[in-house]
Amino acid sequence: MRLPGVPDEWCIIASRVDGGGWYYDPTNPGDLERVMQGNPNSPVLNSQAPYVRWQHNGQPLDMNGNVQSMAQIPTAHILPHGFVFRPEVFGP
Repeated sequence: MRLPGVPDEWCIIASRVDGGGWYYDPTNPGDLERVMQGNPNSPVLNSQAPYVRWQHNGQPLDMNGNVQSMAQIPTAHILPHGFVFRPEVFGP
């Protein structure tokens, strides 16, 4: 599921888990958005339902585009409802 705002020129690959996908900038694969179906058994509460994870230059981001210390923390797993992909986070 490509969320609104993800650039059309970004590539997509399927995740290892059914129903998920990675959208990435072909000129900088460290810029990406991952959309997943969720795992009800995940220890990360925000990963138990569908979620989005995005990163810039390999650094995980929170909902507002702020760099997070690691990808495994709850603020790096964003519920898709209300999430807005903002290309300006990735520069001009």
